[in-house]
Amino acid sequence: MQTPGLNHFRGHSEILDLGWFEFTLNYLDVQTGGSITIPCHYDQKYIRYVKYWCKGSWDFCKYAARTDKTMGTKTSISDDLIRRVFTVTMTVLTPADSDYYWCAVEINKGPDIRIQRFYLSVTGKIHTHLASNVW
Repeated sequence: MQTPGLNHFRGHSEILDLGWFEFTLNYLDVQTGGSITIPCHYDQKYIRYVKYWCKGSWDFCKYAARTDKTMGTKTSISDDLIRRVFTVTMTVLTPADSDYYWCAVEINKGPDIRIQRFYLSVTGKIHTHLASNVW
């Protein structure tokens, strides 16, 4: 079912196994000036933790949005504790927004939990996309 005013994203996904860590990498294609909404599902044991969306490789990932503070950017984040999903919305996308992104959970006194990795490619004409069919 299509949401009025929204087109579904274009892209594909693959599972990457690094030996010590396995995750799904989703490739998302969005057009310049558009927006995208991405759901990040997490395990119940992380309900009370801070969730975040970051840009770049994992080792040099920069926060784009966090559930514990407003970042003042064109990226917003909300956390549905009942459904155990945090949702990231990025708006007014430009080619400079093309990069790897991570859904993650911040763990105090321990390594953060990587939930999912995306590659966002922003090109072409203006459209809005909903990444609800990623899984």
